[in-house]
Amino acid sequence: MGRRRRRRIRKKVIKPPPKVFTCPLCNEEAVAVYHEDGSEYAEVICSNCKAHARVRWLPSYMAVDAYAEFYDIVTGSKKPAEPSLTESAELSATGE
Repeated sequence: MGRRRRRRIRKKVIKPPPKVFTCPLCNEEAVAVYHEDGSEYAEVICSNCKAHARVRWLPSYMAVDAYAEFYDIVTGSKKPAEPSLTESAELSATGE
């Protein structure tokens, strides 16, 4: 009679979320998320093509969530969280 074989325990490797993302415009891995603790907004900037957006930051957010909002803004499926300075000047000039 043979000896019983032991089952090997395999540990599940959990990858950390990325810190640099792919830009939807220039298709380079150059998008970074900058957020200061306590701030309500995060800056998402592509260092290659200089595309940027200011997105809302919630306490439960991670960098991936801010990048997802940036992606939606850049591709045109969502409006930015804050209007740009030119848009706000136009709204105040028209009286809205």
